[in-house]
Amino acid sequence: MKLAVFDELFKGMSKKVEELEKYFIEDIDWQNSYFYTDSIINIKLLELVGNLVAVNPDTHILNHAQKQNCQIV
Repeated sequence: MKLAVFDELFKGMSKKVEELEKYFIEDIDWQNSYFYTDSIINIKLLELVGNLVAVNPDTHILNHAQKQNCQIV
């Protein structure tokens, strides 16, 4: 993936996280939340939740999940 494309995807995900926080910050228990992903594009959400599940992960997510002792399926 070209860096420019990744940057745009990352900005889009950052905006999604900002919107979630804006509307649900008091109602979301991030530490006890689960997030299922296969792509590093979701890194902002990965950093928020307490329970990451990597599903058929790309190389970047696999490395992250292994370092964090996350579930990999």
